[in-house]
Amino acid sequence: MKDVHAELRDLVDDITAGPGDPDRLWDTVVGLGLHTIGVPEGDGGSGGDVADLATVVRRFAHRAASVPVAEHAVAAWALTCAGWPLPAGGPLAVVFGGVPGVGGPYPAVPWGRRATGLVVVGSDDVVRYVDLAGRRVVVGEGANLAGEPRDAVDPGDIPLAHLAGAPDADVIRARIATLRAAALAGACAGAYELTRSYVKERRQFGRPLIDIPAVAGSLATMKVTGLQVNAAVDRAVDLHAGTTGPETLLAAAAVARVVAAEAADTVARLAHQLHGAMGVTREYGLHPLTTRLWAWRDEYGDEESWARLLGAHATDGGELDLWERLTG
Repeated sequence: MKDVHAELRDLVDDITAGPGDPDRLWDTVVGLGLHTIGVPEGDGGSGGDVADLATVVRRFAHRAASVPVAEHAVAAWALTCAGWPLPAGGPLAVVFGGVPGVGGPYPAVPWGRRATGLVVVGSDDVVRYVDLAGRRVVVGEGANLAGEPRDAVDPGDIPLAHLAGAPDADVIRARIATLRAAALAGACAGAYELTRSYVKERRQFGRPLIDIPAVAGSLATMKVTGLQVNAAVDRAVDLHAGTTGPETLLAAAAVARVVAAEAADTVARLAHQLHGAMGVTREYGLHPLTTRLWAWRDEYGDEESWARLLGAHATDGGELDLWERLTG
């Protein structure tokens, strides 16, 4: 009998089979309730937990599908924790930074052109909400390297409502960072599987490419790299299920983001080396996976910023505390 996560993976595979329209895919996701996993059913969500949500996010990434499930689910969870009802319509987004009490413009908002609301985690760590439903806002349309909408949104004079009762700012950061790492893990897995199939089928000098030791070694490096990022993501996900404090949650998310960023570089580089010219062809399946790896590794903070945060967390307790952590 299949477990819930296997069923979720199969469901994502079913709805992403064949060429798809991102708008139509989002409508399907909403119809199935995948966009509110992690939000209690009593609050208008689909129930489940962060592990379920990470499974869905990872699988969409594995399929190179563009859909803002993570962004919407985190924003919806923050809203309902603060006692706000979930708006209907387009996706919600999470924005970090900005001048306290002053709206926008907010750059590179995922699917900003369709957003019905923004959960804003300000530089003062206060969580606010901008209701965009039915409002006219200035949107400068843009895209990331993978072609996914990343728009500049200026709410103008729309007031920012304080979300009293929302999760701690660092907990929100940790959740979105963990899910972004899960997406990177999924794209790494997709690139590895495609590359493995290619070198097994492609023949040179009368034998499969995979029989060449250098090729087999590179493929093994991709496999091990994927295992490392999955382990880091799984640990961060597991901590969300307990009563772990914000600092520890954020540190675990930082580990996952650093490992995932390094994995994105390694997997994308080796996948293209092993594919040769075929890998850069837009019509081939590797292109949408590696462009997502390169785009996602720097969203919601790049590798260096997460490494600095992790280093600060490790040294905050002083030299003796750090030594005990390393040797305990």
